[in-house]
Amino acid sequence: MPATTSSGEPPKTWRELPFRRPAENAKPGAIYRTAPGRVFVRSYDTYNATNVLLGDDEDRYDMWSYPLWENTDDPHVVVGDVVVGLGTVQGDDAVNLWTPERLVWMGDRGPKAVRVRTLADVDCSPRTMDEACIPRHLLTEEEDAAVKELALTAEAADRAKAEIVFAIFDCADALPKSYR
Repeated sequence: MPATTSSGEPPKTWRELPFRRPAENAKPGAIYRTAPGRVFVRSYDTYNATNVLLGDDEDRYDMWSYPLWENTDDPHVVVGDVVVGLGTVQGDDAVNLWTPERLVWMGDRGPKAVRVRTLADVDCSPRTMDEACIPRHLLTEEEDAAVKELALTAEAADRAKAEIVFAIFDCADALPKSYR
């Protein structure tokens, strides 16, 4: 199991990540397939999220820095897990499900949140739009039920629910290796 927090400064280049950059022609979701961890749905604070440049000419992978909100009773996410955020966009009331993000760095845990760095594959986008998120009201009944249960229980997804969530982003075959 990976460490729950990371030591030192957050990564700023591919060399500083705990895995290699996928090949240019890698299938969408390659960064998730090699992840050792679990899949979680968590509240996503888009108002405090910052896009971080990874390398010089990044166009396929987005690195983000934001506070990940957790209750002290929740199963804690760890480096290597994949987080799918649930939150609003500035200026819009719709609740959105955001592209899966691999947790690559965590700061020290505070009483309610931990600062994290995540990496998202922008080629894994919702099937209905070319965006980083999909409004929850556009999910099927089965998808919405799985997302809602994962968000409310804060539990890691089982294989069936992880497949449902990843299928929303057209990368169902990119489940982390712990699910295969």
